Amino acid sequence: MTMHRISKQGIRLGAVRRRLGALPLAMAGLALLSGCGTSASSPSPVTGGPTTSAAASPQVTATAQSTVTAGAQTTSPGAPAASPAGGLGGYWVAPADAATVTTSTLTLTATPTTLVDVSFTRVVFSIAWGSGAPTTACTATTGGSDGRWSCNADLFRLGAPLGPLTFAFDVFDSAGNTARSPAGPRTVTFAAAPAPPATVTWSIPCLEIIDCPGGYWPITVRWSAAAGPVSGYRLYYTLGDVDYCHGGYWTSRGSAMLVATFGPTVLSVPGRLYNQDGKYSVAAFNAAGSSSATMSEPVIVSGDVMCP
Repeated sequence: MTMHRISKQGIRLGAVRRRLGALPLAMAGLALLSGCGTSASSPSPVTGGPTTSAAASPQVTATAQSTVTAGAQTTSPGAPAASPAGGLGGYWVAPADAATVTTSTLTLTATPTTLVDVSFTRVVFSIAWGSGAPTTACTATTGGSDGRWSCNADLFRLGAPLGPLTFAFDVFDSAGNTARSPAGPRTVTFAAAPAPPATVTWSIPCLEIIDCPGGYWPITVRWSAAAGPVSGYRLYYTLGDVDYCHGGYWTSRGSAMLVATFGPTVLSVPGRLYNQDGKYSVAAFNAAGSSSATMSEPVIVSGDVMCP
């Protein structure tokens, strides 16, 4: 028989659990301190990972006219637009005008044209929104055998907001000529949910310096900022069991429960933990939808464990 050594706080774990008895569902995870967030009065269980309930936060889904994915060719080439500089011009291939973009990466494609015997050196695509000035979205430096020049624009990295985005392209050739927006602008609607937070962590400082209060553990949950347009975050808790005798294998006990919803600038929250061995998870959301949830490690408060 093997004895696993644990902290003095865990020695009282069995007594604490017997005192607590059957806790209400809202007490299973994090009891928020005053002013830390908006708790859901009757959270809906989430099966297979946290999702967004209509009661927690209504979601607005953009009406898609067409969905643009990386590499998609969605328009038929029109007549090339010529410029005065050596007949330099070009036409759009993708994305389709008035398309709805639901991914963070957008492939931009154009076919440059010329009336003289010169080679193209690059095609520079620009992006703009609102009243802001255009900025470079991406640059294509090599053309394909079909004459198309493409590059991928990372809309999250560019800081693009949800809503209308306007693209244009310029063509450059080896003779030093430049055709500025020979095919005119192309506008799409950006409607992508944010990426999930990269990390979710927790800490219980009193376990390291002093005895924790009886009946609960003061805990702080933290998560990293999500990429993309973010309207807020949802914090969940999933009850679980840890098999201490077989490598700490974790299994859930039921669905994820919504603890609270926070604004886009909140990245940590203090509270009180009443049931250990569960996992916290956080999902980011905006008007276009919700990200998948990122889970923490199990919340383990040491206790005596006898393994055969």
